[in-house]
Order: sequence, then structure tokens, then C-alpha cells
Amino acid sequence: MKRPTGFTLIELLIVVAIIAILAAIAVPNFLEAQVRAKVSRVKSDMRTIRGACEAYAVDQGKYPICAPRGDPLYFGSGGTHHLTSLTTPVAYMTTVSMGDPFRPSQQTDWQGWLIAYPYPNPYSYGYASIEYLQETRNLPPHHSMFVIASNGPDYLKGPHPDTGARFGYEAYADGRSDGQTNGRFVRWNYDPTNGTVSSGDIICWQSGMGNP
Repeated sequence: MKRPTGFTLIELLIVVAIIAILAAIAVPNFLEAQVRAKVSRVKSDMRTIRGACEAYAVDQGKYPICAPRGDPLYFGSGGTHHLTSLTTPVAYMTTVSMGDPFRPSQQTDWQGWLIAYPYPNPYSYGYASIEYLQETRNLPPHHSMFVIASNGPDYLKGPHPDTGARFGYEAYADGRSDGQTNGRFVRWNYDPTNGTVSSGDIICWQSGMGNP
């Protein structure tokens, strides 16, 4: 008599259990690697934008400010896709349409909050010309002339939950608010030591990445 070929139910269950264990180990590591890759991409994009801003300042004697949809009325803060002066008439960058991989893939308002109605938004990085905001709002001296920000791996603007988290990027221009909140600029900064997906934004000051 020939023995029946194939696997027994016990053998199949053992194989399935082994695959499940391997998946439980591999999937979190894969997701962590994805987040780390996105963080690296964000920092690289920010260095590119920062370099373009510095080159612009050398030629123009001031740092760029936002011009929403080509509007002649300039604003001190907004998305980096509004920094059209970096691409024309002199191309300090080839494009300013660099999307923040940590922006929600839904429609948002100018402050980064989700909205229900359609609104054209390429989900770019946040930008504030601290220099311009100081001039127009009579703010005290600041350590940087501009700041670039990404929502960070928690996909939220600011270090939620934080009572002062609902802010426009122009909040970075006022150093007094930082002192009054015991260094909220530092607390707003993304810190991977608390876990790859942790609160806080990825912040690039004129002087470099991280804390001011």
C-alpha cells in the first residue's frame, strides 16, 4: 500500500504559525523603515529649500516670502509651493512643488486643518519668513530669518495634544511666545527617540535642522 501524500493538519498549522510570527516581526520593521526614509527625504528637501533661500537672499538682500497663486499681495507664511520667486525669473530651484509626505492625503485649509470642501493644495511644506513678519508686525529680534516645517510622522500640525498646537507658521516668528511657553519651539520639534512615529513637527530653521 502507498502512503497518502500531502501535509497533515498539524503540519499546516505549524507552517501558518511560523509565517504569522515572521510577519509580526517583519511588518513593523518595514513600516519603521518607511518612516525613516520619509524623514530623510523631508530633511533633504528642507536643505534644498534652505539653500535656495540663502542664494536668493545673497542676490536680493532679503529672504523670499509667499505669493499665494501669484497674488501681488505677499504674505509672511504659507506653503512652500507659494515661494515662486525661487523659480522665476532666476531658478534657484527647479520646482517648489515639493510635497510633504507627512501631510494628510485629504483637503486642508491654510493652517493645515482638514476641510470638507474642495480646495487646491499640493500638500507642500510650511514656510514662514520671520524677517518679513518682524518688519510688518514690529516683532523683537529672532535667531532665524525663516523657518520650514513638516507635519512629521504623526501627520499632525504641532505636537498634539497641546493647548497651543493650533497655530499658523507665523507663530515661529515671535520669539516671545517661545519664552512664554518654556521653549515650545523645542517641544514642537520631532524627536525620534520617543519612537519613530512620535509627536512634533520636523523643523528646519535658517541655521539648520532641529532645535533653534
